[in-house]
Amino acid sequence: MGPTDPERLASFLQAHPDPFCGLLRHSGIAIGDGEHARARVNLVSVGKAVRQRGGQKAVMPPLHSCHAVALSLMPDADKDSFLPPLTPYGIMKLGRVKLLPFFLPGDPAMGQAIRGLAGKRSAVMLADHGPVVAGKDVEAACNAIEELEDSARLAMLTRGLHPRALSPDQVQALVTKFDVDWDD
Repeated sequence: MGPTDPERLASFLQAHPDPFCGLLRHSGIAIGDGEHARARVNLVSVGKAVRQRGGQKAVMPPLHSCHAVALSLMPDADKDSFLPPLTPYGIMKLGRVKLLPFFLPGDPAMGQAIRGLAGKRSAVMLADHGPVVAGKDVEAACNAIEELEDSARLAMLTRGLHPRALSPDQVQALVTKFDVDWDD
């Protein structure tokens, strides 16, 4: 994925009242009739759904993170706890990540599925698409999306090797110490 410059992104987002519209314009995607307009509407819907999470202000739109998408394709991927607890950082920065089913690009049901979580998750993985995360600010959202991809990469690299994951007691200690939303 490469590093994301939170200051540059924050500056860009301040200049665009609708960050999703601005990000798409910045990417050269026309906003009007047709498929891109439907994708934009869905992206705005997804973003608003994730932002409904209490205190979250910045949302990273779905990125096609290679390792996260690859992990979402695995038949045994855990839908309720997508990332295995291999390191403390994924837990601390993301909480429990929900794996949502496949949606066609532009399907408004994608945003509805996220809204259906009622703000219980600050990160979700869209199967076959990519992650969407929210954070208290742009820097936190950038750090979270990078942590999600790094955690997915680690999960893929150790797949089938039976890595020693954090124990339930270690996970609970992290949840308690760092005030992480973990339970559904």
